Amino acid sequence: MVFSCLPFLGRPTNAALDAADVPEKSSRMGARPSAPSYRAALRASGAGSAAALAELRALMTENKLDAYVIPNEDEHGSEIPASSELRRGFMTGFHGTAGLAVVTQDEALLFTDSRYWIAAEKAMDPALWTLRAGSARALVPGGFQDFLVTLPAGSRIGVDARLIPPSLKSTLDAALPAGSRLVCQRTNLVDAVWTDKPVRSTDAVVVHPLKFTGRGIESKLAELRAAIAEAGAGAYLVTPLDDLAWLVNLRGNDTFNQPFFYAYMFVSAADAVLFIDRAEVSPEVDAYLTAAGVRTVPYGDVWDFLKAEKAENPKSAVLVDPKASYAVIEVLGVRQGQDHPVSDQHLESSQNDVEIQGFYNANLRDGVAMVRWYGWLEEQVVKKNKVVTEYEAERKLNEYR
Repeated sequence: MVFSCLPFLGRPTNAALDAADVPEKSSRMGARPSAPSYRAALRASGAGSAAALAELRALMTENKLDAYVIPNEDEHGSEIPASSELRRGFMTGFHGTAGLAVVTQDEALLFTDSRYWIAAEKAMDPALWTLRAGSARALVPGGFQDFLVTLPAGSRIGVDARLIPPSLKSTLDAALPAGSRLVCQRTNLVDAVWTDKPVRSTDAVVVHPLKFTGRGIESKLAELRAAIAEAGAGAYLVTPLDDLAWLVNLRGNDTFNQPFFYAYMFVSAADAVLFIDRAEVSPEVDAYLTAAGVRTVPYGDVWDFLKAEKAENPKSAVLVDPKASYAVIEVLGVRQGQDHPVSDQHLESSQNDVEIQGFYNANLRDGVAMVRWYGWLEEQVVKKNKVVTEYEAERKLNEYR
């Protein structure tokens, strides 16, 4: 038996855990609701219903749209967004992380890859939605571009510009029939249909202690500003949530199982602006940011700010992350919204000694949890001759972790 060489399994001491200094995750990481209860709540709110589909089609008619594209991502390109951003899930009932939906007046289609075919078929109402095959590695799900070609010439295809990167827009533009165009908006028709849409969390963000980060926010901003200047640009707009949390040493509770919060950040030589829901900023965090030269502005003001920045500094390039939304590129202008390897993602890839020790400590704790789990599994399967399902094994592993 694979575990017989480890007789101590299931009975490790707590010494290794006590010695490993890592931040507690339970209070800062959004706990994802269990799949059954979460789906039940969505069904109760009308997820995947004929009524929601009919209302969406009525709005498409009002907006003179022949088709409407519904991605799964939020406006920061997150693979696992907050419940308030699961628009594709609300419309279809399917909540896999890959794939997108498209609605016309005659069809409602979901494009996803083979990992999710069974789950999608079980989640969706076959009388309303049709599953189309896709590829896990494609920029857009396989078959979607072929579908676009079948649309009548002159079609108008709507999409929320905040939810797609410029690379996806270029791909879709290239696949459209003659005379057709992608209508990019900074509003979302699904939001108008989703009457009891969950609200984003307003849990207060907290400062991630220096004993875990190894570097203060001032040091990180200085390095980012040096990189911006070296690139010959005037500013950088931080859009990915993980990059932003790293840059300002803050942690939040807005997304599932990740210590992130919804925000944008604009960094120039003379300014650092954090666009965030002010309800999430406590007086202590506000003082922390102010001391570091960072001012906070309401989250929704980012668009007016970027417009003003473009008007006031037309010759100063604002660099963005390659995954920034097309809405950002559109506001800044194509010339200014250029891809460039000046991002805190590149800066954070070089770990300091404190961060390296943190990884070691975290893996030590996780290793102890795994050893306990191996011991439990051996006892159940070998000693007690029980059948352990994948679900039971996963639940027990999470318990130990």
